Amino acid sequence: MDEDNRQIRWLLAASAVLGALIIGYNVLFVPQVTLTTIVHTDGSGAASSDLVVSLPGPSEEEYEPEPVEEGLVHLNTADVQELETLPGIGSVTAQRIVEHRNTYGEFQSTEELKQVSGIGEKTFQQIQDLITVD
Repeated sequence: MDEDNRQIRWLLAASAVLGALIIGYNVLFVPQVTLTTIVHTDGSGAASSDLVVSLPGPSEEEYEPEPVEEGLVHLNTADVQELETLPGIGSVTAQRIVEHRNTYGEFQSTEELKQVSGIGEKTFQQIQDLITVD
């Protein structure tokens, strides 16, 4: 009987240690994930929902983006799709802008955009009030 009690105590102690290890791993190494359901309605009463997974990252209080005038396209951060919204800029020219930025570094002025193949004076005049490098 004494041997049985010793084995039971050993198993309880081992399970407590294992449980503590699992809890510690989850607290220290596994990111907290929250699930949120977003419901979309189209005005006709029909609804659809999306499940959104939120991973930890900088909170809104910690992250403050650089203030940029609303509606302006930032040449140093815009992707191809965003650049294509500019008048006279198609997918090929937008890709050239991104490649130029990746090759030569950030634009120091909007005037430097004219160095990109496909951007002439006429195109630059159309978009100069819609772009920024700040």
